[in-house]
Amino acid sequence: MSRTIYNSHARVDSAGNGKVVRSLKSAKVAVPTAAKAVSEGSLADRTNIHFVPTSYNYPKASKTETGVKNYDKQELILYAISLRKYARQHGYDTSYAFLANMGMGSTQKRFFIINLNTLEIESSGLVSHGFGNTASFYDRQYSNKPGSKCTSLGKYCIVGKYNGSYGFSYKLKGLDSTNSNALKRKIVLHSMGCIPDQESNAPACVSEGCPAVSKLFFNSIQKIVEKQKKPVLLWLFDSNLEKPVVELPQALVEKLKYFERW
Repeated sequence: MSRTIYNSHARVDSAGNGKVVRSLKSAKVAVPTAAKAVSEGSLADRTNIHFVPTSYNYPKASKTETGVKNYDKQELILYAISLRKYARQHGYDTSYAFLANMGMGSTQKRFFIINLNTLEIESSGLVSHGFGNTASFYDRQYSNKPGSKCTSLGKYCIVGKYNGSYGFSYKLKGLDSTNSNALKRKIVLHSMGCIPDQESNAPACVSEGCPAVSKLFFNSIQKIVEKQKKPVLLWLFDSNLEKPVVELPQALVEKLKYFERW
């Protein structure tokens, strides 16, 4: 599927292979090129990244799990750049963040620890999604409603810690309209014994809406959170349901390595 990032000066399509195609009013380059250029210096702070919904709908009563198998990690970097900008604007930690693409299959490592200074993925692990209220184990649904037992997409900040039924856990506050009931629903980041450390063919176990990870991976998360003085951000998103759009400043367009002029 072709994924397009564009503005009045440039059009960037993630289906590209690094080659540039230019029309009269637009240029087109691959997302890896754009992500690398956007991440450099102060230009990133002047680049507007937003996310537009797709027309995709998850199948119902599924007998197999639906999920992205080969997710473009450069697209993940665009989420990281956007979250870093959000952290700076709202006073959250700007050194690390957590990103989870719930559009990937639960058999894949889809929870990413991102160094916001270097924009590198330092680690990744499996994470559960909420099982909701459908008959099929494989159905994917999202909801912000109390009692839905669904994952809520959106940005969260870690606001506290406690020892609960799953041991040491982090309380999550929803920062978007899609997850505003997180505290009321007691959505927390915690470990769960049935989440494996490594990928396998069997789906990871599901939760009642909490992003649960393996005990070993939770230790990696805990080490980062406990070192930071400001709240760390977590963003749960689904790459099947939205695509990034980048509005590139003219100075950045001219900087793209593969940008050619006719």
